[in-house]
Amino acid sequence: MSAREREISQEDLRSEFIEKLSDRSEAVSIDYLLNETSVEDRREAKQVLRTMIDEGMISTTPGFKYKLASDVSATA
Repeated sequence: MSAREREISQEDLRSEFIEKLSDRSEAVSIDYLLNETSVEDRREAKQVLRTMIDEGMISTTPGFKYKLASDVSATA
């Protein structure tokens, strides 16, 4: 996979994660996110999640659950 294809793939994952998290009011597990999206490479998906956490788009809760930051919308 080229660098450009990887970048597109990561952007698609980010969009899917935002969509799935915006549909849920409560925090969800990583298994939910990985099973409910078109993730092909779990390692890449986890890296995308870590990046989104670092950027403040996703927050974590006790028990390693994920929630969309309040200032992020599904249209982001």
